[in-house]
Amino acid sequence: LSSVVGGARDVERELLDEAAAQSAMLRESERLSTTLLNSISHELRTPIATIKGAAGSLLNPPIGANEEARLALTKDVQSAADRLNRLVENLLDMSRLESGRLRLKVEWCDISDIIGVAVKRVDYCLKSHAIQVQVEPNLPLVQVDFVLIEQVLVNLLDNACNYTPVGKGITVEARLWHEAL
Repeated sequence: LSSVVGGARDVERELLDEAAAQSAMLRESERLSTTLLNSISHELRTPIATIKGAAGSLLNPPIGANEEARLALTKDVQSAADRLNRLVENLLDMSRLESGRLRLKVEWCDISDIIGVAVKRVDYCLKSHAIQVQVEPNLPLVQVDFVLIEQVLVNLLDNACNYTPVGKGITVEARLWHEAL
């Protein structure tokens, strides 16, 4: 009888430990969700504020009549709208990935091509930063989803543009990684 009671206590202890672990995972998941929501909220507000400010300035007759100012503000609106569009695309892609509706299209790709396309998509960054691309010659092709890896690079470059001091350069480098065996 004592061995049955001891075994029952062991099972009960395991169940309690499992419940505690699940509770900790739930708390961490909620913390991460809150952090993600706060980050997304901030990222969405920035381009919206730019669009709203530029539109307000364009409605100001002295500024709206100035061709140079109007062109600069229009470019700001366009750039902010592009950034907002990228954020929405990223959110939709995250949702599709989580639901299993986004299928990877893995194929052999040239990393130079992916970098080139990503750098062109962040051309707005070139007015405040020099982007230097350093690709080691004769790199082998990589097996990836071109569009998703391009989006990863665009996101990284966008962050670099936003958080690197104006006038400082940004370098994108691709090279073989020779891991010691």
